[in-house]
Amino acid sequence: MPPLLEPAFRAIMARQFMAPILVGVSRLQPSRRGVYSALAYLLALAILLVLAWYPSWAARRESALAASATEPVPIAVVPEASATAEPSATAGPSATAGPSATETATASPTLTVAATESRTTQPSATAEPSATPPSSATPPSSATLTATVALSATATAGASSATTATAASSATPTVTDTLAATVAPSETHTPTAIALRPTPDFSIVATPEATHLWLGRPVAPDLNDWPDRYYPYGSTGGAGEYRVHHGVEFINDTGTTLLAVAPARVEVAGDDLQQSYSYMLDYYGLLVVLRLEQEYQGQPVYVLYGHLSKVLVQPGQLVDPGDPIGEIGASGVALGPHLHFEVRVGANDFWSTRSPDLWLKPLAGMGTIVGRVLNAQGQPLPEAHVQISRAATPDKAWRQTWTYTTRDIEIDGRRYIDQVNPDDAWPETWTMGEVPAGSYIVGVRVNDKSYTELVTVQEGQISYVVLQVE
Repeated sequence: MPPLLEPAFRAIMARQFMAPILVGVSRLQPSRRGVYSALAYLLALAILLVLAWYPSWAARRESALAASATEPVPIAVVPEASATAEPSATAGPSATAGPSATETATASPTLTVAATESRTTQPSATAEPSATPPSSATPPSSATLTATVALSATATAGASSATTATAASSATPTVTDTLAATVAPSETHTPTAIALRPTPDFSIVATPEATHLWLGRPVAPDLNDWPDRYYPYGSTGGAGEYRVHHGVEFINDTGTTLLAVAPARVEVAGDDLQQSYSYMLDYYGLLVVLRLEQEYQGQPVYVLYGHLSKVLVQPGQLVDPGDPIGEIGASGVALGPHLHFEVRVGANDFWSTRSPDLWLKPLAGMGTIVGRVLNAQGQPLPEAHVQISRAATPDKAWRQTWTYTTRDIEIDGRRYIDQVNPDDAWPETWTMGEVPAGSYIVGVRVNDKSYTELVTVQEGQISYVVLQVE
């Protein structure tokens, strides 16, 4: 028996503790004294048991609290904001990188692959969409490609980063067109549970004949005509808060007119309430799918416009670059008004997407970076944080992105491996469009070690960089 309880036990045994109770019992009728005396002793015994049990319970509770105090507690880091985006845009959200990184780069390119492709395009048609001012979208008249590889640069440094993305969205748009989905005659693709695709050959380097900077911009040039960088293709929004993104987003106000990006035929115009174009119904809401007149290596190419508030075309209709095809909204699964834009190659289905960065013509004065982050075995490193700094200010992060990742999801009892495809010409693991011409340091930090490469971006061209970690 615990020492603390011994005096109480002796008092009970000596009837000292029970004296007041027993005095009261003695005043009862003789016939009831025995019963109440027994109840009094039972009450005393119950009190004694409680007193005996309490110390062990308190000790167990203190041990549990002490154990929980030693467990690591997740810390939510609130990054500092920094607006560093180059182009002027009227978009609501802005994804800006503001980390500070202390890195010393000793990059010296030792291999350069350069190729040039010239292409002349006809000026796009000028559109006068309803309820919006006249607009025109004229893509650059020529596109060239230079692939620059810097393989011998390495640097190690301590780096700390803080990045934030802020978004401001307008009120929920009013859907003004609820026409049922109408699809031009074509093969129907039903999403099914799929396994991981074979790993691409990451030794491939694109040739001029394989590139495909064909597409103009889906919104007028005086609006936000470049994709948001907080939720890029193949990512989950940085913090992993969303599903794997199969396209890119152009953030503009509800009712903003959307334009055809190339000569095409309207494949789908309506909603996805009856026919799914992803892995679920009502994912895109109102949508338009165009099939380009031009094929890529014998494969059809489709572009999808999702979350519209209004559809302005009909299935089978032929459109030219700059023709109005719909208006921005937030229908389907959308957090605010924006255009969800996809490129699909080979089939009009959710599992055939490619990075739009490698299909959209770069804006004036800008180029595109395509990259790979590989492990020691030469395989892609998923969801690695890629940081881009200007070569002139290597200690100041300019932009950031993440390598492609996968997610295991289950919808309506069916299991899916949600993933995106790298490009056929560039089996990349990340892309970055709208990069002003100049020199940049691209880096990743894995297991407390930094890996960096120097890359040069030229106007209208694609620059290529590989980072392989140990």
